[in-house]
Amino acid sequence: MGGQAAMSIHPIQATARLQDRYMDYLTSYFKINDGDLNQQFIDGLRHDKQFLKGPYLEATLPYKPGRQITDLVDDGTVHPDITRFLPGEDNFRLYLHQERAIRTAKNGQSFVVATGTGSGKTESFILPIFNHLLTQRDNGQLNDGVRALLLYPMNALANDQLDRLRELLKDTPNITFGRFTGETIEKTQDARKSFYSQHGKNPLPNERLSREEIRRNPPHILLTNYAMLEYLMMRPEDNALFSGHYRDHWRFVVLDEAHTYDGATGAEVAMLLRRLRTEVEQQTPLQFIATSATLGSSEQAKRDVMSFAKKLFGQSFSLDSGQLITSERIDYDELYTAVELPNPNVYSYLKRCYEQDESPDITEYNYLKSYEGFPKSLIYELLAHDRRLHRLRRNLSDVHLLSDLANDIFPDESHEQALEYLIQLIDVATLVKDDTRPKLLPAKYHTFFRALEGAYLEFYPTRKLHLFPKQQSEDGHPIYEIGVCRRCGEIHAYGHSPHAGHIHSKSSDGDAPNVLFRLSTDEKLITSDLEDEEETKVSIKEWCPSCGATKFPGEQHEPCDCHVPLQKVQAINLQEEKPICLSCGLTSLRTDAIRPFYTGADGVTSALAAQLYQELVIGNPKRQENQKQIQDSWFDDEEAETTGEQLTYEKQNLIVFSDSRQDAAFFAPFLDRTYRNYLWRSYFWRAIENREGLISIEEWKNIVINLPGSRAIHRFEELDVEQEVKLRLFREFILSDDDFSLENLGMIGFELSLPADKKARLEQLISKNFEIRQEHAWAFLMTVFYYLRLQAIVSISKDLNRKHLILAPKQYEYGIVATGGHPSNYVKNFVPERTNVFLQLFERYYSKYGVTYTTEDVKRKLNDLFTKLLTHPSSPLNDLFDYSPPEHNRSELWSLQASHFKAYRPHMVYECSLCKTVHTHDAGICKTRNCDGQLNEVRVEQLERGQHYREMYRDLLPIDMVVKEHTAQLSNRLGQQYQNEFIRREINVLSCSTTFEMGIDVGSLESVFMRNVPPKTSNYIQRAGRAGRSSSAAAFALTFAQKKSHDLTYFENPKDMIAGNVKAPIFSLENEKIIRRHIHATALALFFKERREFYGNCQTFYRFNESSEKGPEQFIQWCQQRFKIPS
Repeated sequence: MGGQAAMSIHPIQATARLQDRYMDYLTSYFKINDGDLNQQFIDGLRHDKQFLKGPYLEATLPYKPGRQITDLVDDGTVHPDITRFLPGEDNFRLYLHQERAIRTAKNGQSFVVATGTGSGKTESFILPIFNHLLTQRDNGQLNDGVRALLLYPMNALANDQLDRLRELLKDTPNITFGRFTGETIEKTQDARKSFYSQHGKNPLPNERLSREEIRRNPPHILLTNYAMLEYLMMRPEDNALFSGHYRDHWRFVVLDEAHTYDGATGAEVAMLLRRLRTEVEQQTPLQFIATSATLGSSEQAKRDVMSFAKKLFGQSFSLDSGQLITSERIDYDELYTAVELPNPNVYSYLKRCYEQDESPDITEYNYLKSYEGFPKSLIYELLAHDRRLHRLRRNLSDVHLLSDLANDIFPDESHEQALEYLIQLIDVATLVKDDTRPKLLPAKYHTFFRALEGAYLEFYPTRKLHLFPKQQSEDGHPIYEIGVCRRCGEIHAYGHSPHAGHIHSKSSDGDAPNVLFRLSTDEKLITSDLEDEEETKVSIKEWCPSCGATKFPGEQHEPCDCHVPLQKVQAINLQEEKPICLSCGLTSLRTDAIRPFYTGADGVTSALAAQLYQELVIGNPKRQENQKQIQDSWFDDEEAETTGEQLTYEKQNLIVFSDSRQDAAFFAPFLDRTYRNYLWRSYFWRAIENREGLISIEEWKNIVINLPGSRAIHRFEELDVEQEVKLRLFREFILSDDDFSLENLGMIGFELSLPADKKARLEQLISKNFEIRQEHAWAFLMTVFYYLRLQAIVSISKDLNRKHLILAPKQYEYGIVATGGHPSNYVKNFVPERTNVFLQLFERYYSKYGVTYTTEDVKRKLNDLFTKLLTHPSSPLNDLFDYSPPEHNRSELWSLQASHFKAYRPHMVYECSLCKTVHTHDAGICKTRNCDGQLNEVRVEQLERGQHYREMYRDLLPIDMVVKEHTAQLSNRLGQQYQNEFIRREINVLSCSTTFEMGIDVGSLESVFMRNVPPKTSNYIQRAGRAGRSSSAAAFALTFAQKKSHDLTYFENPKDMIAGNVKAPIFSLENEKIIRRHIHATALALFFKERREFYGNCQTFYRFNESSEKGPEQFIQWCQQRFKIPS
């Protein structure tokens, strides 16, 4: 039979691949053209896991069970009908803390439930509420009016609880419920239409759907948030909920996720609850129930929780009264005796048996010979007694690095083998279940990566690269922060020069650097853009690397007493000039030319998210049919191979958290676009990897669209799949992702398709007329075409939209002329007034190969190349360019035709010895501006630069990933739609702010990714707790620590956060501004209730244009009379 292969993320292999992906991303992003510094950078990234922590292993053992619900029915604690709200009804067994909560509520006490995620906190308050309502129903007292207020910190939680109530109460029409938030519609008819439109069915008769329904017939259970609660108490039309005969019914007030109420929010809610008590509390005090994450186990921590509850609710709370409900965990040692299983190979064997429902060999275990359970139950029994598993659980009373546990559990094995056995033990222990017994090991892995904080270079006495902030060596020599040119990889240093004569590594007043400099013997600055640019002012100085002192060349005095040879530097003043590469001349247009060693949160986390998603895909395969049965014995040292087994893969689910709503919203399309680029390029690679020779773009496209799964990732509704593939292949041709295109990674090449005789003729013409060596002539021409492609001076077939978003940022129709073009019209000059890439190409070639030239000579050759070879009617290249005649405000122009080029897979490429740029043609010089490196022929497999992207395109499993945001800015309808599509795996990744942090059900989830360290331990526990709630595998939580002090502090010691040491919230009631605001709000509410003619909008209250009574004066008079305030 085929079926799910119950695998999971392999924590060591997955972490290693995530680390490789992260390190390769950084080394691809920061291209250093200095071999020694580049190697120091690579070594520093991998040194002693300074940028990686984990994987850590945490186990949340099952909660201790209490009595069956029928026991509580029998002793009169709960109503007999309470069982209908529970799965299994009469057979449902409560957790011990749930039982205590129900009994405490029965006694009329307020209490706090502080337990972990997945502990059933909802049942701790909803069952007492249902019990009260059922009792009132039997006594004929269940008329309209609120009995229980459920208060949530965010609408998403209220909406999720509303969905649960709909399911629970669908067969109990006597109990009414409703939600009153900003999303609640005013009119009943409109609300019913909206509900039907969203759900495809009519609402339940016992749901109060609209505001007017809630006011007219207040529900028994009311859900809202604390902001809306204040509005309800302020507005006269809503105040009826709290007044008249309705006030007599109030019994419960529940604050879910109460640990979120700290600081000013805690004080605000505490005041609000005191106002509520004043409104509705009669003879019987309100019963307050707070649910919270675990808030510590020490006696002091428990006292702090009671103190918090007392301040929040204004009632007495004490430990002695049993008002703190905490959870207890199962002690397996009390349940099962420990027995040694003989061979560590047993765990992988047992896992396969369990997956295939096969009975394992138990011949050596006499106590199990009479066991009559099913195979899966038998495997549970074996593991329940396993001594190693017992020992592992005892160790996991604390959080440990997985690698630190291995030899403690498997002391007789090598570390690597022990680690693998440990993972096999964890895998099978998390997989094996028995519905009548507790989980054997609910485990979770936690892995952390941290951001770069910059790179810092110590120049003297030897060059040493530091990857943590450091501004001075132990010997007092300056250490400068550095950046790297985005294009050529040249290292630049940032300095502070408050006055001439010194470049300091740091500023005395904390200002940003004002000097950018590089070591150089060349005083010539080369600009790099195709069109002419203004000169950048560059100063040449002689600089002491030992202390930073400088002087201008020609000055006779020494700048310092270091007696160290001075080095020549080029420098620019950043207060007057934009950063520019002082090597290749790259200017700062859309982005800075010099890239400091920082990564934005989006690029690096998209690489990690893509890899994590792939790990989920890899870890959850499906087995094909005709799988062989297991024949081996688990006592043998060698495992028999199963043959004929094939695995297929399918889409998975992942939640990605960001603290900021804006960050989460931005990241969703960013990740979707990035992963889709990865995916399409992986298809392009698979279509060509086994091809020999040239292939046209049309043929390439046809192979791609016939690959399994390729049509499924088509997204743009305005395009058919063939058009999208052709546009994306055209994107490769114009190198839209310059550094990470397939061509610049050496994975493909493009060749001009010409007959051999024409090609030979061109080589002769180029060699003879342009003084290019015969062996370089063809490659030199291809380099010219490369620059044209790079700048998108390329025409496209008429059936495609040249301005489509797929081609961004090169979606404009560019052209080129010999002279007279203008960038504002997207027409560029082949022959520049001062310099451009074409002129630089000739100059660098002539300089390297000893050809005498002047700049004017080169310009004449450029003009000849363009007019006599590239575009001349009698040239062998006469049909290679499209010509467009002059139009209004635009000169004539030419553009290269993509259809004349064909793609191929190169086996050998040429790598620059300095900047490591990859070339598919050897033109004798590097195509990077101002780079003097040598081109060395290498196999593609030997390339190091860009390895992250090559591996991603080559190894990516072709599984689609649909990404959507899920934040509070979505409408309730769209948010619910995304949630349902996520559960059905129509959406695979949700980019969330705090929406799914608490309580909301999104089904089985194996992994979560946090793009920053959450603000508090409680946030981390809840986000990490979203994974593993119902899966059959150890969950995996990945966190990226950004370059923030908060994130980096937690990265250094994440164990406390993983362990969930949450402190009770702290707030002060002695906040005069908050107290006065609530006094004023109470007074205004009373005023509006009595003088409704002043309630409404500002005009109604202030009556700006009327001479009659005005609200402010009337309010003051009313206060003086009502509260006997003297005038």
